[in-house]
Amino acid sequence: MNTYAVYFKPLGALATWPLTSDTLFGAVCWGIRELGLMSDQQLTEWLEMQKEAPLFAFSHAFPYYRQAKVYLRLYPRPATFQPEINDFYTLALEWKKTKSGMTLKAAQVDTAAAGKKFKRIQYVSEIVFHQIAGGNLRPLAGLKAMLSDSGQYISKAGALWTVPEAGSLPERPEKLYETEAMQHNQIDRMSGGTVESMLFYRNETFFAPNAGLWALLRADEKDISQYIRPALSYLADTGLGADRTSGKGQFEISLEAAPALPVVNKPSGMMTLSHYLPHAGELSSLRKPLAYTLKMLHPKREQRYTTLPQENQKSAPVYKRSIRVFEPGSVFPFVNPKDVFGRLARLTPPEQEAIYQSGAALMVYLQVEM
Repeated sequence: MNTYAVYFKPLGALATWPLTSDTLFGAVCWGIRELGLMSDQQLTEWLEMQKEAPLFAFSHAFPYYRQAKVYLRLYPRPATFQPEINDFYTLALEWKKTKSGMTLKAAQVDTAAAGKKFKRIQYVSEIVFHQIAGGNLRPLAGLKAMLSDSGQYISKAGALWTVPEAGSLPERPEKLYETEAMQHNQIDRMSGGTVESMLFYRNETFFAPNAGLWALLRADEKDISQYIRPALSYLADTGLGADRTSGKGQFEISLEAAPALPVVNKPSGMMTLSHYLPHAGELSSLRKPLAYTLKMLHPKREQRYTTLPQENQKSAPVYKRSIRVFEPGSVFPFVNPKDVFGRLARLTPPEQEAIYQSGAALMVYLQVEM
């Protein structure tokens, strides 16, 4: 399989955050269907055929900042890149020496506050990620960056960067993106006016100038040219996520060569960049390294095409079956390399139309201390 980078240059706000790997997978399948590249039956058979061995997979869409023609890409912070108790004590001793008259207790309080800031870091820059993957950067260095800006690394725009990278970021705005609750009002279709006391809020994500999203895509060239590239072009016209008809989720989408991923001679772990649903025997939970975050998904059905009520049901079902997946950044013991890990899961009963959830995942290999 070939690996590509998909860039999403925002043309406005995004009403679905984050833009996940399964959302991108489903949107491409929707595009294939809408363009008539496959009929409903053919698409169902295609997905059923690849349930245990997916033919393509996306990563989540992560933030980037573009300066001139150079992309500063972000990756999720590995779950194993987390300070230990000894790191806090070591840093407290070092911090105490730099401050005249500071007690050890005061230094420990400052270090604990730095640890809370470190925990909120979601992303790391591409250079930092390569250093972590190769085992050349310990969490202590990241913890120091939360306490002082005088080291080799710095916390900025919600991520951990090297100092030269951070120097390329804009001073204002301070964030690459920001999610805000936007006020809306319900409309009475009969009177054509707003409904009193029926305000509601929806989150919308706004991007800084020259900032956007990017994702990795892995697939065979034949599927790229025949299905995925046309579907992405279609999505560039129609939008992604919620509230597309009101102008949300509009992007310029481009498919380019993928950046170099970390090359690790003797990997001990692997980190998912996608929502990951392993199939039986794909990984072991009894070995190390193992650090993960689980998320319960309970997706809604597409509102555009409602499902007829089934027997003993008064109304059409709104939600699909819930399912639990691993979040990006989760780290697992290394197994034999594969192009695509995970599987697809069917979220509807056999008597209803087939709806699949993508748990297909892209992995990056790491050298993790155990």
